[in-house]
Amino acid sequence: MAKAISYVRFSTPKQALGDSLRRQLEQTRDYCAKHGLTLDETLTDAGLSGYKGEHVRHGALGRFLAAVEAGQVERGTCLIIEHLDRFSRQNTRIALTLLLNLINSGIQVITLFNEQTYSDTSANIEHDLIGAILYMSEAHKASARKADLITKTWEGKRQKVASGERKILTSTRPAWLDVADGKFKPNPKGRIIIRRIFEEVASGLSTYQVCQRLNDGKVPPLTGNKMDRETGKSKSNGWNNARISEIIRSDAPLGWFQPHKRDGKTRVKVGDPIPDYYPQVITQDLADRARYQLSQRKFSGVGSGAVGETVTNLFTGLAKCAICGSNMYMYNHGTIGGHGKRPRAFHSGHLRCSNNARQMGCENAGKIAYGAFEQFVVAMMGDLSIPHNDVGHMDNVMQDLVERHADAKASVVKTSDAIKTWMGAYEDKPSPVVLARIEELDAQRIKLTDDVAELDKAIKTEKGKSKPDDALAAIRAIISQMDSTNPETRLMARTRVSAGMKRIVSNFLCFPNRSVIAQYNLGWVLTTFMWLQPDGEYGAYLNTWDFGEWKGKPYFTAPVADWKTWAKDYDPDYITNNTSEIILEATDGEPYTMERLKRKARTASEGAAGFLRE
Repeated sequence: MAKAISYVRFSTPKQALGDSLRRQLEQTRDYCAKHGLTLDETLTDAGLSGYKGEHVRHGALGRFLAAVEAGQVERGTCLIIEHLDRFSRQNTRIALTLLLNLINSGIQVITLFNEQTYSDTSANIEHDLIGAILYMSEAHKASARKADLITKTWEGKRQKVASGERKILTSTRPAWLDVADGKFKPNPKGRIIIRRIFEEVASGLSTYQVCQRLNDGKVPPLTGNKMDRETGKSKSNGWNNARISEIIRSDAPLGWFQPHKRDGKTRVKVGDPIPDYYPQVITQDLADRARYQLSQRKFSGVGSGAVGETVTNLFTGLAKCAICGSNMYMYNHGTIGGHGKRPRAFHSGHLRCSNNARQMGCENAGKIAYGAFEQFVVAMMGDLSIPHNDVGHMDNVMQDLVERHADAKASVVKTSDAIKTWMGAYEDKPSPVVLARIEELDAQRIKLTDDVAELDKAIKTEKGKSKPDDALAAIRAIISQMDSTNPETRLMARTRVSAGMKRIVSNFLCFPNRSVIAQYNLGWVLTTFMWLQPDGEYGAYLNTWDFGEWKGKPYFTAPVADWKTWAKDYDPDYITNNTSEIILEATDGEPYTMERLKRKARTASEGAAGFLRE
């Protein structure tokens, strides 16, 4: 018996739930039974447009055409379709070429609606092809008219919504919203989940940690009414990192709606975002803080690295080798205390240059005792305060971004106006020189538009940064919880301390003699020189300030060429013999240790009065 392959196509997944698939297959089976053909029903394109050619580029028909061209399909095989519009709705030239390629390869194309066979052995092939051309032309024109009508209808709806009319455009909506009486309304569970996600990311948890916590807590994923394009079923397979990131970056929780159109399998933005289309379920401040934390992880590397239940290393991405600039990694880490003892906030193990540990040529073999170093840094953070009469550089950064954004938008308008002027000149008198100028201006406009978008992102990121004094206040409020017996409390406390530290610390530069230079970005720079004392604790032997000159930029960046000048070994006489160099000094001239940081001290610098608190 001759072999027949049925080809079934429908444009939307919902048609799979209706009569389209059944009808096309039933007609094909009846035809094969009538003519004694062995039927293969594997060739189906569900939810792929014949008008846009998706079925050829991405679908089963495209794979079949490639197999025919490669000689993998036997000559004389029948390809059975309901109608030529199932085969293609592309323009006649493309559709006819596809049909002729099959015929010339010995494939018999059969249309069921009129039981017409297109074959290279047909005596009336020319007549048959004329009819095929007419069918293809009508199918393409019908789809083109429909596409144009849909485009104009949607454009009209979008314009009405953009002008203030709040009519629901599409049934597709964020999963935390329901539709009632023709309006969007937040559903209580969805709103709680969205707020929880933003709050946890804003607190410093990674998307991986948030995802784990949601899945461990059996929190149902937010899929809303999204359908899988191939199966037609609702998407729901648990939480994943990409979904968390998508929610954080989306403006929908803030009430914004970005219209899209589909280009093949790709969604393309159409027009500007529309405000107040959805009910707002989070505040702008919360969104800014969450996005800032996300941007820090993605772009700067700060906060990247292994994650766990206790945020083992608070200095991930901050502690750098002063000799080669690579990260200081945690080695042999673990909680203090043996079996049966509760985990503690401070951990054993040591920080070591990753390049030295891997024998990649760095000479820095100094091992920073993690527990002692963390205790000293956290205690010092708890005792920092910021002079409120110092404006700092953060407002200057925002002001600069806003000004650059305004200038870029003005340049876009100016360039667009210039393009219109040159277009008018070209219409009056076409000229290659004028056309070249139009193309040059259009390239400038595209570049300026991209600059505006990047500055938008930068402004949002800057808004998400907590001010240095806010970050310090948050750290002080939760340090006591870092040693909690409750694992959840301990995790959140260490996460928030870590996030706050990454906001105000530029870096910790670690030297071979295990001394450390810490640089704090407090709107101005505080540089703290630390040495390891004989008792195993760290102390600060020199602190310097910069009131605006460096605009928050660190004094030192790795590699530090003259590091021996700055990284001093412990010297009890240093403070006494170098009082003229000291900006931060206790009343009795002794170096600062953990115990001293718990006592009240004064500063020798008038501008830094109140730097240490009780």
